[in-house]
Amino acid sequence: MKKLHQPKYPANGNMINLRCHFRKIEDAHGDLFVFIDENEDTIFDGQFGNPGNPVLPDSEPNQWWDMPANRHNQGANLSFTDGHVEHWKWKAPMICTGFPQDVGPEAMPDYQRVQNAMKQLTDN
Repeated sequence: MKKLHQPKYPANGNMINLRCHFRKIEDAHGDLFVFIDENEDTIFDGQFGNPGNPVLPDSEPNQWWDMPANRHNQGANLSFTDGHVEHWKWKAPMICTGFPQDVGPEAMPDYQRVQNAMKQLTDN
C-alpha cells in the first residue's frame, strides 16, 4: 500500500487539508507511471490528469489538461510503479497555449504514450 498525501491549499483565506488517499497499485510490469515531471504552465493542483481512455464524462478526447514538462532537451522524467525511472523525449514541443489544449497531429504519438502509461477508469 502506498500512502499518497495531497498538500494543503488556501481556500477563501482558510487552509483546507485534503484527505489522504490509500490505494494499492497493481502493475507487475511497471508500465504505469506514479510521478511525472509536469509542464510549469499547467501546474494548477497536486495531480496530473487527462480525459482518459475511455473519455471521462463532460470532456473531449485528445486534449491536454496537464502537459508533461518540456525541459531536459524537450522531455520529462517519469517514475513507475516498479520503482524505475525513465526520461521520455517528445516528438513535438510541449508548449501550453491554453486550457484545455487540443492535441495536434504532431503531438499525438506523445499524447498516446502518456495516456497508455496512466491508470484508466477501466483498469482494475
